Amino acid sequence: MSAPFPATPSYDTPVGVMWGAGPQITAADDAFLRIIGYTQDDLAAGRIDWRVMTPPEFLHLDEAGMRQAAASGGFTVPYQKEFFRKDGSRVPVLLVCAFIPNQPDHWIGYAVDLSPRRPSPAPRLTFPPQPIAPAPDEFYRRLVGELVNERNRLRAVLDNTPSPIWSLDHAFRLLSGNEAFNVAIERLAGRRAEIGDNVLELSADPEQRALWQSWYDRALQGHPVQGETRSSVDGRVAARDHTISPMIDQAGAVYGVSVVSHDVSARIMSEDALRVSESRFRTLASASSLGIFLADPAGNYLYVNDRLASMLGLSAAELLSYGILRQVHHEDRGRVSAELERATQAGADLVSEFRIQRVGADGNDEVRALRLWLSAVVERDRRTGFVGTVDDETERLRSATQAKQSERMESLGALAGGIAHDFNNMLAVVVANVDLALGEPDVPAVVIDELESISIASLRARELIRQILTFSRQTDTKHGAIDLTALAVESVRLLRSTMTARVHLEVALPPEPVIISGNASELQQVLVNLCVNAEHAVRSIAMPAIAVTLQTERDASGRHLAVLTVQDNGIGMPPDTARRIFEPFFTTKSVGEGTGMGLAVAHGAVLAHGGTISVDTAPGEGTSFRIELPLASREPTPRMPETSAVSTSGGTLLLVDDEPALSRALAKALQRRGYTVVTSHDGLDALRLLDHGSVRPDLILSDVAMPNMSGDRLAEELRVRYPAIPVVLMTGFSRDVSPDDPRGANVVDVVQKPMSIDTLVEIITRTLER
Repeated sequence: MSAPFPATPSYDTPVGVMWGAGPQITAADDAFLRIIGYTQDDLAAGRIDWRVMTPPEFLHLDEAGMRQAAASGGFTVPYQKEFFRKDGSRVPVLLVCAFIPNQPDHWIGYAVDLSPRRPSPAPRLTFPPQPIAPAPDEFYRRLVGELVNERNRLRAVLDNTPSPIWSLDHAFRLLSGNEAFNVAIERLAGRRAEIGDNVLELSADPEQRALWQSWYDRALQGHPVQGETRSSVDGRVAARDHTISPMIDQAGAVYGVSVVSHDVSARIMSEDALRVSESRFRTLASASSLGIFLADPAGNYLYVNDRLASMLGLSAAELLSYGILRQVHHEDRGRVSAELERATQAGADLVSEFRIQRVGADGNDEVRALRLWLSAVVERDRRTGFVGTVDDETERLRSATQAKQSERMESLGALAGGIAHDFNNMLAVVVANVDLALGEPDVPAVVIDELESISIASLRARELIRQILTFSRQTDTKHGAIDLTALAVESVRLLRSTMTARVHLEVALPPEPVIISGNASELQQVLVNLCVNAEHAVRSIAMPAIAVTLQTERDASGRHLAVLTVQDNGIGMPPDTARRIFEPFFTTKSVGEGTGMGLAVAHGAVLAHGGTISVDTAPGEGTSFRIELPLASREPTPRMPETSAVSTSGGTLLLVDDEPALSRALAKALQRRGYTVVTSHDGLDALRLLDHGSVRPDLILSDVAMPNMSGDRLAEELRVRYPAIPVVLMTGFSRDVSPDDPRGANVVDVVQKPMSIDTLVEIITRTLER
């Protein structure tokens, strides 16, 4: 390079020129040397290498520029980078370079100092130490053309940007604006903006002008501003975000403001729609009877509704620090965790039932049964969490268990009733023949003793059969209005006289009558049986206690109930025992201490009264029996004492029974009481006797369960054909027929087998005397 490099001007210019071969800078003007802080001596000594001066993070830009220049005619596009100065500081520059034609690896570059301008010392006019050839005019024309092209490219980019971009000076005069800005101004003011226009005057809205002026003023003070405006266009909301930035020259002074405005209407509408959707979701979730939650992929709660918080016994805020598995019962946690893992890996929905342990309303731990429905939340093909619903199944499962228990008890009751019926017929023969034997003259004393033993055993057997029938709800009981309060007082008085003194019997009864419809004797037996069982359960307790409480409640359907509770602090029962306590003949007592019928009878009696009986127990925690009975509005029916006034009178009786032994014994016993007795073996035979005139009875005694024609069927025929003849039915099933049954209007009474002859004679006498 033989020609001298032109001298730098006497003023400080931010543009420097350099020449180089490969990485070595071989020549440069004073302006470039001032930019990088080196001297002509450093240049002459070959100490200026552009690779060494370039921070590592910018080297890839230089390499990319060289590749781009080699592929597009030798010129790089202008790009920004930094150089290390000689003193180690950095200087930002805008750089454009080109390879010199016909000189391989030789290049020329222009560097624009982008740092704030500073006063410079008097220039030192120097020349390069070696002559260099001036660049051809064609090269400079192409270099200037490239700079112009770069400006045009930048303008094209701005004009093709959909967001309005503009700048203004201190007097709010427009300095520049892209095409989107001009379109927006034309829509607003009816004309395109011109350079020098007062930007504030382009808006006719004084509130908007004041808002924008406040933003411009703050930006002109050097503070960036982020603002938002909203307007209504054709009935829809138009929203824009504005970034207002101060423009600062090389001396650090603010000489204007630039604005970039983005249309965010779609985002605002989406946010509004999301808020509405979230509000609706929260409203639905709050009103739902199900527990609802959202969880992250790890199973931690992100949202829970109040219903779920109530199910789990915690507040919604407390649950947000919990995971789905935290309250699952320890016996179910492993299974549920495995189910969640499988569902997560397969991306499948999950339905699971499990128990939780929580603190109940009374402050004690309780176990609840829940059902979970869980689905994955998928966004952009990625699982972001779970949504789930939870239902408390405790009461449903409890009801299902009770229903299953009731069905089982019904089956057992039907079996017990059938056995009792057959046994009643056999027992009736025994009772009748014992009465006959005791009525014989000159019976030895020892025989009388033996017969009386048989009679006592028969009575005990009859009582056991009555309990079986009570369990199976087949007893013939008269219901009336009963004051449960008075009944409990009477029962407790009886219990206090028989219960050991060390047992503390606590009673809580309402002061007013509690009226139900039922049989007082049966209900008293239920209460006494429960208290006797409770006394047995507290025998080994240091401070035994039994509590009897009576109160009124209203169930979920609004029905008024009397609730009778017997609670003890005894040894309690395990679940397997508690499930069987209402079965007949099931007992936990030692041999000889109980028949196993007490609770079975209580169960049958309560169900016969339209009520329910349940037990709550656990080993070591005592036992509580709860009886619910529907309230009635009638006054209590006085309990009449039983009488046994037996008399004899004559008359003709037609005795209908298919059991020959019982028929013979009853006929003989009644004949001894002065009655004329004609026997028949079934209903059809009895009708034939009546139709043929073989007998004209004053009263007909008939068994119910017979072949060919049953007793209740016979009563229907007699009502039509012989309505004047009264009928007394004898049965082991009280449900077979009732005196109130319109099919047998002439049925005056129903006698439960086995019955004593005195009882039968009393009914006959009372009927014939009417």
